[in-house]
Amino acid sequence: MDCSSINLIDLQFFSNPLAMQKMNRNIINKQINTEEIQFYKIRIFNMAKEILQGKEPDQKLKHIFNNFSHECIQYFKFIDKADSIQKDYKKNINETKEKTEMKDVSGADFIMMKKKNVKIPKITDFIKIKTTIKKKTYFPKEHNINLNDPKYKTKGIKKKC
Repeated sequence: MDCSSINLIDLQFFSNPLAMQKMNRNIINKQINTEEIQFYKIRIFNMAKEILQGKEPDQKLKHIFNNFSHECIQYFKFIDKADSIQKDYKKNINETKEKTEMKDVSGADFIMMKKKNVKIPKITDFIKIKTTIKKKTYFPKEHNINLNDPKYKTKGIKKKC
C-alpha cells in the first residue's frame, strides 16, 4: 500500500467528522474567479486540445483531464439513455391516448342513466368467503441502448455556419 493512501484511510477513520467537514468546506470554497476564467480561456482550450492530440504537458494535468473526460462521458451516456427512454415513454402515451377515445356516441344515454338493479338474495351473500388475489407485479423493461451509435457522437453540439 502506498503511504499516502494509508494516511487518507487514517484520516477517514480516526478523525472527527465535524473537523473533516470543515476541511472539505475550505477546499470547496476555493473557487476560481470568472474573470480569471475569461482571461485564461484560450490557453485552457489550447491545453485541452494538446492533451487530446497526445501531447502531455504534465502528468498531473493529464490525470485531472482524464477524470474530467470520464465524468463528461458518464454525463453524456446518462443524457442519451434518458432521451431514449423518454422517446419510448412518449410513444406509449400516444398509443394509450388513441385507445381511450370514444368514437361511438349512440350508447352514451345508456351509460349515463342509472339502471335499476333488483337484487335477488342468494345463500352465498350471507357466507363470508375469503379469497386471496395475487397482485401481478410489473418489472421495468431492460432497455438495450447502443451508446456507441454515431448519432450520439455530435449530439448537442452547435454546427458552425
